[in-house]
Amino acid sequence: DLHSFPTRRSSDLIGNAELQPYMAPSMAADSPICRFCLDTTDEDLISPCAGCRGSSAFVHASCLSRFYRSRKRWCDLSCPTCKHQYTGIAALNLAQIGLTEMRSTHDEEDPAIAVMLSHLANCYGYLGHTALRQKLLERALQIEENAYGPNHPEVAITLANLASACNDLAEYAKQRNLLCRALHIQEREHGPDSPEAAVILICFADRKSVV
Repeated sequence: DLHSFPTRRSSDLIGNAELQPYMAPSMAADSPICRFCLDTTDEDLISPCAGCRGSSAFVHASCLSRFYRSRKRWCDLSCPTCKHQYTGIAALNLAQIGLTEMRSTHDEEDPAIAVMLSHLANCYGYLGHTALRQKLLERALQIEENAYGPNHPEVAITLANLASACNDLAEYAKQRNLLCRALHIQEREHGPDSPEAAVILICFADRKSVV
C-alpha cells in the first residue's frame, strides 16, 4: 500500500522555532490527561499516533492543532515524540489546516501545494475516501507535471500513489499505465536495480488484478 508513500515530502517548507509538548507524569490508566495542556477539560481526548503509549498517548484535538500551527511545518504530519505519522481524523484535520495555510502563502500552481495535496489525499485514503484521494492526487500530479515536466522523480512518486488509488477503485488498466510510467522514470533516473525502481516493481506485484 502506498498511502504513506510520499514520506520524502515531510521537510519543513517554512521553518520556525517550535514548541515542544509537555510530557505528563505517569498516572492511572483510567485518568488520562492531555500531554500538551496537562488537563482533561470537557473536550474528548484522542490518541492520534501509533507510537506513543501510556500517559503520553492522549491529547486534545484542539491542543494538537495549536501545536501543529506553532511549528509551521505544514507537510510534517508526524508526532515529534514517537516519530510515527498521525492517523485518522486527527491527521486529516491537520492536513486540511496545512493546505489552507500553504494556500495563503503559495501560488496554487506551486509544487509545494502538490506536496500538501498528496498528504491530504493519503489522509482521505486511510479513512476509506478513495475517490476523493484519487481526485486530489490527480490535481497534485497536474501541478508537478506543469512545474517539473512529465518525467521527474517527484512525478513518479505521485504516479505511484495515484496508481494505488486506482487499484482501490478497481481501475486496473489505469493503474498499470501509471505504474509503467513511474517505473520508466525511476529506472531512467536511478537505474533498473535501484531501490526506487524496486519499490515500483513491488507495487506491480501487489496489484489486485493482472491486466
